[in-house]
Amino acid sequence: MQEYLSKYDLEYFMSGFCFNIFKYDSKDEYREKMRKAWAMYKDDIMDWWHSDKSYNDLAPEINDEEEYTKAERLGKRPRIWWEEDAPEKWRRRLGGYARSLGGGWYGVPSSYGGIDLANPPCFESQAAYLRRHGLLTEEEEKMEFCPYEFLDRPHTKEYAQHIKDHWYKKFEGEVFADPEAKYREYLAKQEKFRKNQQRE
Repeated sequence: MQEYLSKYDLEYFMSGFCFNIFKYDSKDEYREKMRKAWAMYKDDIMDWWHSDKSYNDLAPEINDEEEYTKAERLGKRPRIWWEEDAPEKWRRRLGGYARSLGGGWYGVPSSYGGIDLANPPCFESQAAYLRRHGLLTEEEEKMEFCPYEFLDRPHTKEYAQHIKDHWYKKFEGEVFADPEAKYREYLAKQEKFRKNQQRE
């Protein structure tokens, strides 16, 4: 595998970033090479993904044990898995408002416009998607994961801080059997609060 794939190719598998694309005539040519490489090596890479090994063990030349740690991999899958192997392209959208501008990012659209900070896009988490499709490992099945996830590709630092400060805290420490129902319940309370403010 290491003879065929560079550390930049492996990074493309993990994150989707094309650091090695300058060697190719087009992005499509590079992506086609990566699709073929994934078909050849995905079993080895997913064995590593589910193991206790570090990123260095996958490719020693990377020399970075803090990237893609075991804790970060649990309940998630590499970016290319979402593009090539996911049984359903999109994770379920639980609520929130924004205009999807296309693209794909770990099962959610990668680009949005018109985001409403009072009602940001919310999706089932990667772990919730994997659980719904029966794709969690035995180890992951025994764990509790947050079942929802807000849009994680903010356009500004202010958006990222707003989500962290005002939304995740509202759900902190809770695990829901039905996150969609819980989210709808919260939005109903929010709407009631808004109407009361308008009356005042």
